Amino acid sequence: MGGEDEKKFEGFSKDENGVFRIADVNDRKCTDFFCVLAFIIFWVGMIIVWIVSAGNANYDYISKGYQFDGKICGLDGDLGVGAEYKNLYIPGVWIDGALTTYDLPTNASICVKECPTAANLGKYEGKFYDEGSKSMKDFTGQAMSATTSTVLGTVPVCSQIGNITVSGATTAQAENGLRVALEGVVNGAGVIAIGCVFILVGILIFNTCMRYCGGIIIWAVIISILTFLTISGVFFFSLANGDDITADQKNGYQGAGIICFILALIWAIVICVSRNAIATAIMIMEETTHAVTELKGMYLLPIFKTFLVFILLIYWIAVSGNLACNGTMEPVVNANHTEGYNFGTGVVKEKEMKYSDDVMYMFYYHFFGYLWTMQLFIALMHFTIASSVAQWYFAPRVNGQKELGSTVWTAFKLSWVKHLGTMIFGSLVVAIAEAIRMMIDYMTEQMEKQSPNNPGTKFLVCLLRCCARCIENCLKYITKNAYIFTAMFGYGFCNACYKLFSFLGNAPLTITMAQSLGGIIIKLGRGFVIVFSLCCTFALMTYVDPWKSSVSSPYLVLVVVFILALVIATIFFEVFGMSMNTLIMCFIADSNMNGGSPVNCGDGMSEKMKKVQEENQGKIDAREKGKATANAAYAAPDK
Repeated sequence: MGGEDEKKFEGFSKDENGVFRIADVNDRKCTDFFCVLAFIIFWVGMIIVWIVSAGNANYDYISKGYQFDGKICGLDGDLGVGAEYKNLYIPGVWIDGALTTYDLPTNASICVKECPTAANLGKYEGKFYDEGSKSMKDFTGQAMSATTSTVLGTVPVCSQIGNITVSGATTAQAENGLRVALEGVVNGAGVIAIGCVFILVGILIFNTCMRYCGGIIIWAVIISILTFLTISGVFFFSLANGDDITADQKNGYQGAGIICFILALIWAIVICVSRNAIATAIMIMEETTHAVTELKGMYLLPIFKTFLVFILLIYWIAVSGNLACNGTMEPVVNANHTEGYNFGTGVVKEKEMKYSDDVMYMFYYHFFGYLWTMQLFIALMHFTIASSVAQWYFAPRVNGQKELGSTVWTAFKLSWVKHLGTMIFGSLVVAIAEAIRMMIDYMTEQMEKQSPNNPGTKFLVCLLRCCARCIENCLKYITKNAYIFTAMFGYGFCNACYKLFSFLGNAPLTITMAQSLGGIIIKLGRGFVIVFSLCCTFALMTYVDPWKSSVSSPYLVLVVVFILALVIATIFFEVFGMSMNTLIMCFIADSNMNGGSPVNCGDGMSEKMKKVQEENQGKIDAREKGKATANAAYAAPDK
């Protein structure tokens, strides 16, 4: 019997007490290994793209910049304007000093010898390629105000960055503002460091409250939603009975009030029907705080993931830059459907970088590889968290404490050694969904441009975008939860998805309520951490010496603390959310393996879970009994 049970619950084995535990993960087989081979082959292709693009790239277009006719700044020869014209300048408004006519587009960039300044009255010198004489011609210009015809006292200035010089009317002010901002950050570094402490304190407060007062918090949120909907309904009806409103306004307010009351009624019914599910969800979230507290190493996983994604992003930008330099300069058709502009005594063609089909195919291939690899890093983090929590949940208790070894490290190795193929498979599914959604977004954007005022087009665009995002979110949900079953049972991706759907059908109300309430609590928790850290930091700078007099830019410090709070809170709640989803599935699996009552959960949870399971099983038995009675009545002979 034990052998049959262990075969049924793959990846588990019974201990000496007859309780199912996760078997030795080192004995697992590799899953979806063919996906590993496919991924390696794909990345060989990406490296080939890198090599080919680097060999054909002309980096002068990026390192030096180019003007409106495609000529490169600071470069001699056929491709360049000349070594003396190394500064890239964008006049904004074309003012002709030496020439008599001009017909160039606004904000066309030019390569100049020196940037216009107040000292030289905004004058500049440049060259353009004359299509008539097939040679470079000199021209001069003068920077003028966009609103007046006189030279400004402070004309647009250039700020050279490497070999490229960028222009703008507020460049000097921007540089000064950046300097002041950096000084303000350095000056408030001590407060920012204390703000980070406040962020950690806020997370600790949240974790403690959820651990010991989780039920009170969640019920407070549930009642608050009901109260808000009810008060909103009353408020809209009060507006409808007010003076000086039109009939349409009255009907609108009454309709809004009715909707609020209907939603409040639905919410109240959901609360009454889902009492046991809510209680279970509360206990799951309380248990989640135990897991994330004891498995401290999990907080390093999002940081490690962010590091890998950052390295991948740098690689993708580098290769994309290579591909961007693999094009050729071709004329742009202007508004008059001609390729040339009159410019003084000559004609100039505005040019832009165009790419061949081969280059575009390489770009699409490389971009999809970026999406696939990025999703793989996310999948590895999700799996490691799920595996760590699953091992923690099914670990035996000694004196009320879980027997834990190097749980997080074991889970991390497991993701790379045994189940890398499954992660690659799941990330491929998500990457394909993302790519399709992006293509649909692009297609719908073009449709909107062609028919901006067509109601049918707007409806179709909205429908396509909603469908694409729904499909993408559904696939992300399926893959994310499939990793949990791979972590628990050692299944491949397809079997994990099948197991997921069987679990969803086994306890749909419990899963839905737990994940829904968990999502609300996570959003509220993230908001609490951010608001708490900002308020404490502001109070520190306002009332506490020496910080209230030493910080020169308090609002800038608050902005920095806000960004840090958002990042740190996101990391924490990313771990918390995945841990909660894992525990939900662990509870259900524990119940299925141990006769309908979980034996590995914390004190007090087993009885509640048993009650929920008994109620669910009672409904199933009643449904089956009804079917049997109906079939018997149908089969009985007429008397």
